[in-house]
Amino acid sequence: MPPTRSLRFYCPLSCEQRPDATYLGQRALEWADHFGLVAAAERRRLARIDIGLLTSLVLPHGLYVPAQIAADFSAWLFALDDRYCDERQQNLQLPELAALLARLTRVLEAPTAEPSSGSTPAWPFISALRDLRLRLAAVATPTQVARWVAAMRAYFTATLWEATNRTHKVIPDLDAYTMLRMHSGAMGPSILLLDIADGYELSTTTMSRPDVQALMEMTCVLAGWDNDLISYDKEAARVGDGQNLLDVLAYQNQSTTDQALHQAIALRDRVMSLFLRLRERVLHDASPELARYVTSLSYWVRANIQWGQQSARYGSTDGLTNSMPPGRATHPTDNDLTPLPIPTIRWWWQTLDREQSLAASTTRR
Repeated sequence: MPPTRSLRFYCPLSCEQRPDATYLGQRALEWADHFGLVAAAERRRLARIDIGLLTSLVLPHGLYVPAQIAADFSAWLFALDDRYCDERQQNLQLPELAALLARLTRVLEAPTAEPSSGSTPAWPFISALRDLRLRLAAVATPTQVARWVAAMRAYFTATLWEATNRTHKVIPDLDAYTMLRMHSGAMGPSILLLDIADGYELSTTTMSRPDVQALMEMTCVLAGWDNDLISYDKEAARVGDGQNLLDVLAYQNQSTTDQALHQAIALRDRVMSLFLRLRERVLHDASPELARYVTSLSYWVRANIQWGQQSARYGSTDGLTNSMPPGRATHPTDNDLTPLPIPTIRWWWQTLDREQSLAASTTRR
């Protein structure tokens, strides 16, 4: 099969970039150094990830201070992922990982509580997360902080679930994997930084709307699936643990990797087509704040592809070689708007049907 990072993704969404990308990335690296998140060999890889580019594409108009928090958070996530999650360099047993995630959760719940002893090897991650939590509270409302903490709990739960699959060599079915992938990439807490960075708060009433919730979940799944496609070559060479969309599809359907790739592209194109349709509906009568938030979700979907195909994180097995992004696909391989046979996300399409029904009802009146 061809290198998956060179795929042409269908994503007709606009993209902008802030001018201080290099500065944001350098400061994030210095912040990681300050807390000792990475050793010398890992630092070379972290430096080549291009966190500044990702942050500048996701938050092209964000205020500097929260944008730097977002960049530092990305550095923390990548370092944690490489040390304790995807590649498990520390080879933690599940009880040890669960204990670490519980300690990280406690830091989020009570960042001003008396800190635990710094003797644990994971202390840099605990201390750095405490710093992020305190800085976030200085620029966000209590409601926004609570949302972010709740999303982090979901991320930690998914991280433990994924680690359990690796330990016991379990390849989940597509429905379970989609549920897992919605949270395992930490996209939930990442998209909850969007309104904070832009200096407003999306109301709870608005954020709880089914159509807005569907767009948020689609952003998480699209980012997760697209990352699976872009990172597959590296993961297969370095880890090969079956926790990737292509592995899930190949195992479930007893197919080749090439066949799984074609099916994966069709799946993500179906979700992208729904995202575009529902996005258009929501933007039609959105408030200024909601319009900004939906636009920011769109930035994330596009930025994830552009950054992923350029970043050295996926350009080679050693994480040190960049690759050039290919052109975009102009048409989806499948734009069918009937629900996918994935129970955990079928409700997205029902949301679109509900919007159509409400519009028809309004027209009749």
